[in-house]
Amino acid sequence: MEREDTKAQFQPADVPIGKDMRKELEDKWDEAFRTGKPVLLGADVVCDWCSEDFTDSNAEGGFIFESKATCPGCATGMIEKIEGHSEQRFIRARCPSGVSFANFVREYRGEGAAIRVGPLARSTVFDNPTPTACTRCNGTGAIDAPFSGSDPSCPECDGEGVV
Repeated sequence: MEREDTKAQFQPADVPIGKDMRKELEDKWDEAFRTGKPVLLGADVVCDWCSEDFTDSNAEGGFIFESKATCPGCATGMIEKIEGHSEQRFIRARCPSGVSFANFVREYRGEGAAIRVGPLARSTVFDNPTPTACTRCNGTGAIDAPFSGSDPSCPECDGEGVV
């Protein structure tokens, strides 16, 4: 199964599916999925939601949500969803005024920024088209958190419920 076929199922509601990436960046993603090893991004900056390429853009705005670069265009729609779910704590950094989104993302991620594809994503999307329910969480993706405020995601399946 090709990654292109699965693009829509991982897209959050009300955020448009992105544009096709530059060939060089698409090749980096393919290498990461194929090998499971980190692939350095260099200066490339692409919105993790819509895939718009900001590498050479001076556009300002956006933020980092969890580890995802959220471009100025996606930020407005995403902030409404984030606030609606009271998940503001997952906004790790906001692009300061006067700084391009691309430079903000490069600064935040640092020199070693890479595409990293975990084993769950590789196995469920590519190698294992019929995933099985995680035995640790019984397919729910959640476990009893040891204390209030800790992450309830199952560590075996990374909260996906399948392996």
